[in-house]
Amino acid sequence: MPDLPRRTLAIAALLLATAAAPARAAPAAPAALAVPIAAAPDSAWLRLTFGPERLTGLARFWYRTGAEPAEARLLLGTAYAVGAVTVDGAPADWSETAVDADSSGRAPAPATWRAARALRIALPAAATPRPTARLVEIAYAGARRPSPPWAFRLRSGDLFHPLDPGAPIAWRLELPGVDAATVAGNVVPAGAELRTPRPVTALYLLGAAAPLPWRAVAGTRLACLASDGAPAPAAVRDRLERLLAGAAADWGPYPWPALAIVPDTTRGDRPRAYPGVIETGSAAGDPADDAALLHELLHGWFGLGVTAPPRGDWSEGLCALLADHDLRAAASPAAAAAFRRGLLRRFTALAGTPGDIPLSDYAPGDTVTDIVGYGKGLFFFLELRRELGGPRFAAGLRRLLSRHAGGAADWSDLFRCFAAAAPGDLAPFFTARLDRPGAPRLSAGEATWDRSRREVRLTVSQRAAGEPWPLQLRLRLEGLSGATVWIALDRRERTCRLPAALPPAAVTVDPFWETFRLLGDPDPPRTELGGRPGR
Repeated sequence: MPDLPRRTLAIAALLLATAAAPARAAPAAPAALAVPIAAAPDSAWLRLTFGPERLTGLARFWYRTGAEPAEARLLLGTAYAVGAVTVDGAPADWSETAVDADSSGRAPAPATWRAARALRIALPAAATPRPTARLVEIAYAGARRPSPPWAFRLRSGDLFHPLDPGAPIAWRLELPGVDAATVAGNVVPAGAELRTPRPVTALYLLGAAAPLPWRAVAGTRLACLASDGAPAPAAVRDRLERLLAGAAADWGPYPWPALAIVPDTTRGDRPRAYPGVIETGSAAGDPADDAALLHELLHGWFGLGVTAPPRGDWSEGLCALLADHDLRAAASPAAAAAFRRGLLRRFTALAGTPGDIPLSDYAPGDTVTDIVGYGKGLFFFLELRRELGGPRFAAGLRRLLSRHAGGAADWSDLFRCFAAAAPGDLAPFFTARLDRPGAPRLSAGEATWDRSRREVRLTVSQRAAGEPWPLQLRLRLEGLSGATVWIALDRRERTCRLPAALPPAAVTVDPFWETFRLLGDPDPPRTELGGRPGR
């Protein structure tokens, strides 16, 4: 769910005693500033030590000589104090500023950055002879947050990462004092150094005094833990194994070599996904929450295995369709229809407010705009699947995974993957749904039945700011047969001719809330034959 963390929970480090002199500048409360992207370091090393009340560590970043920026710009959680900053072993000038804009400086910061500030570290000219790489070293410190004995949870306030936060850094980690750990789906033996198998921007550490209860499931090592770190009950484990096996059958092996599923009820009931870890909240023990768990599991492929950008996130809507919607639809079409209606009701309340942003601008973590990424995004993929047909839609997603596994993809990449499977031009469909706020409002005009032609004539219209939306609408003839028919509505108004051997009592437009639109009152739009048209 869109609550925050998936890609955004990065790794924290703390203070190691160092011989370096303290940094020479640290302004107390500078004004907020849009901080543009600096060149990303080539690699990062982090030594973490977990004490009873504090984390201690030392972070190092390297830049290739000749490719380094004039200053390094890094994000650091506001809960931490900087102890020392050096460049090539010498004390460095540095300053800090609040972050109120994304890396382009064009829009409000994603929620990832709200508990962070930017450090700006001057990189003076390299000495002669010039080193092959410039080393930036930072020590900082803060209190360790409460965690179970088998987990080291590093939250948004612990954030330490190069700007922009999506910089593709391959981390190297040392974890002294930890018997074993799982980081980004990789098991780290005691005292070993970990190199992440691919660039990651979020790390979740899981340690245990005893070996974790790994089981082979669909080509992945899976460990399901209870709240005390012991193996989860068999019923819970079997349920989670079934979800993983089903997802792997659809989309291939889980993108990380191991997956640990751990309980966490301290931050609400919703599960959250990280590379190689899912926090279940209370959902692990409740079969009714299969959709919530599957949603986060699917983020292993869509949003983490193939990362979505911080702004313009497409993964929430896709996982909402494949899990939250489709599991309901398989169990009860009526429940799925009620679910879609609830999403449209929430968006109708949002429409026309500052939170009504284009889908292409959605950034996870903003509770006001989450209905855009989750609800409007779900309808985007629901309608795209209807446009393409199920097999072509699935082929487009598999093309996305094969082309971008281990990397990033934005909406233009998704367009290319689906367009390769489409029989027609998808550009109008994508443009209307991605680049525009709002949604159309539908209405049904007067309906008449022609006895001689055995057909119903009905006028359907849409109202929207700007050009009409390209829509597919289901119409239902109310009566003994309850027959339905799909029509295209890519203009403001269309008069339809619907076969009907007998006069229906009425015609309903979008009776199951399958098209993204603003709800009316009453809803769905309905018109009685020979009677007053609905609105």
